[in-house]
Amino acid sequence: MISMFDWLQSLKDDDEIAIFAGAGISKDSGLPLANELKRLILSKLMAEKEDIEEITHSGMPFEYFTQCLPIEISEKIFKIFKYGEPNTNHLLIAKLAKLGIVKNILTTNFDLLFEKALKGEKLDFSTYYTDNDFAGVDLENSRSGINLFKIHGSIENYESLKHSLNKVGKGFTPNEKNIMDYLFLNGSHDKVIVLGYSCSDKFDINPYLQSLANNKKRILIVQHDEVYNSFDRIDELIDLGVNTPFYSFDGIRTICNTRTFIEYFWNIYEKEIGCFIDRKSTLKWEIYINSWGKNIRNCGIREIVAGELFNSISSFDKAKKYYLKSLAIATRCKDPYLIYHGHLSFGKLSHQLQEYDDAFFHFNKALEAIDNHDFGSNHVLAKNEFAKAYCKANCYSCIGQAYAAVENYKEAVRNYNLGLNIYKLLGDDQEARVYMELGMCYEELGNIDNAFKYMSKSLEMKKIIGDLIGIANCYSNLIKLYRVNDPLKSIQCGKKAIEYFEKIGKKSEIGMSYVNLSITYNHLNQVEDELKCLKKAEEIFSQCGHSSHLTTSLKYILAFASRENDHGLKKEYEEKIKVISSSNSYSFD
Repeated sequence: MISMFDWLQSLKDDDEIAIFAGAGISKDSGLPLANELKRLILSKLMAEKEDIEEITHSGMPFEYFTQCLPIEISEKIFKIFKYGEPNTNHLLIAKLAKLGIVKNILTTNFDLLFEKALKGEKLDFSTYYTDNDFAGVDLENSRSGINLFKIHGSIENYESLKHSLNKVGKGFTPNEKNIMDYLFLNGSHDKVIVLGYSCSDKFDINPYLQSLANNKKRILIVQHDEVYNSFDRIDELIDLGVNTPFYSFDGIRTICNTRTFIEYFWNIYEKEIGCFIDRKSTLKWEIYINSWGKNIRNCGIREIVAGELFNSISSFDKAKKYYLKSLAIATRCKDPYLIYHGHLSFGKLSHQLQEYDDAFFHFNKALEAIDNHDFGSNHVLAKNEFAKAYCKANCYSCIGQAYAAVENYKEAVRNYNLGLNIYKLLGDDQEARVYMELGMCYEELGNIDNAFKYMSKSLEMKKIIGDLIGIANCYSNLIKLYRVNDPLKSIQCGKKAIEYFEKIGKKSEIGMSYVNLSITYNHLNQVEDELKCLKKAEEIFSQCGHSSHLTTSLKYILAFASRENDHGLKKEYEEKIKVISSSNSYSFD
């Protein structure tokens, strides 16, 4: 295996290298890493340490976390990324850019540190951070200049950052893929150095890297270890397996202190760029978050956000606790928008838990809060008819879902269409979701032509906008539509649904897809595959604590055992059903 020293020395023979940088390179500028920021924000939203720890250790991606924050909150928080000064990492990359060695920098960071470092070297460079920017890049003719690609947006334009945070699960646009292809496949450089990257972007970057085929660039990954100051921990990327999205690339990974790596790398070019500069800064970002926390209006917003976070990780009792607190506070403060928000969130949770009477109650209360309250001339909904209409559309859509769940499909279609008409006027992406749900209702009403029409329209729209969650839901519903007339197509859709749900980490939906697949295997009399799917569903529901879905999977297995005259399996699952019925809890074994 080539040593790190030989690898770095070989860079001197390259006319050009590219940089791929993650959040870790900004830490020495005093800016927070995602988990640090998440933990401090949580401390401002909830008082109980146990609740903070549960969210922190849940594995919730930072992008999903920020989606639970209202825009007015997240915008104030992210302003801290406008501050800070470039550290040694940025300085070295800027100096190499001045030498013409680095011409392309791609970063997931939305801070302004690269820009400041490049300006410090008095360099002309082009920055790209919106989809329109990426569409306008002339990659063939931009090779002579310095390009900074900010694939997740930039704090310089909060709309670009908001777009990136809100498109979790939707993957890359074609324009973003072109930029990624340029860096990792067809750019003029031979090698890419990966710095400060945690490999945690499983919604876009990781699946993209894993999907690449041939002609990939050579990769050097520097995985930070605070205390390790040597280069003897070297691995070939191909030996790492799926532990890194770069496993199919040619190259190596070193585990060491990034500062040690940067100092050695700097010294290779010392004659050209001067002596090593050790620069750190101490931006007190915590002070800014503490100040923000003191100024959050105490009218139920904190509790709504906390409830959304717990709902996102399927901790339903905690979600219910915070929604109840929010409604009590919002009612006391007489804020109709927050009353609407609290009831809508509580209704969605009740629906998830199949508590449909509660769901109807809360959805209608949410609609009532929007329709029957005087918001006052200064209230956001009094000033913004778009927002008020959107709230009403959400209520109708949720009521439609509740009617569908209790099999009143005519009322479901009526309410869906009330919501759909508003979404169409607003030009909102929710239109695609309602088409899918209408397709499901028409299937139940026996109108198969309309079912395929609306489901196909939904899938088409979701593919255009790159909505991975929506695509997964469409495939999940197509399992049932194809089951009778084309069971092999049903299985293909089931596998596609599982594939997409796994990408976005939706455990409960993965489990239901396995249940639906088992029914198709039953139609084909493939009993081994049927049982495998049901046991996989049981395992998933047990792990995520979804007792009602777990009970469903257990009953399916019991029915399977009875049908196949498997007395041992039947006895085992009769006992399991007794356990969960008596205690509402269950540990998969």
